Amino acid sequence: MASFDSPQNEYDNYVRDGINAAKNGSNRLARRLLESATRMRAGDARPWLWLAKITADPDEKRDCLEEAVAIEPGNAAARRELALLTGKIQPEDLLPQVESVQAF
Repeated sequence: MASFDSPQNEYDNYVRDGINAAKNGSNRLARRLLESATRMRAGDARPWLWLAKITADPDEKRDCLEEAVAIEPGNAAARRELALLTGKIQPEDLLPQVESVQAF
């Protein structure tokens, strides 16, 4: 019996698998999956952020980050990376990122 994913599940799979591929250094596969995700749904900044992470081209990185900020203006990670890339802030001016916050 064939199994069919909903468009949402298919999209989530592309994003998840693209992020995993990027984390594992499989940038060609990551690019293919994440670019497919951007064509499937325009309103999610995650694939754009990960595309920015895997490209070495500064212009492409800026384009991806600008897309992420346009989609989600409140996305602190996208705004920070774009400000760093464009020289609006310097790396030494940043506070260290906290991975997780524990409750007292």
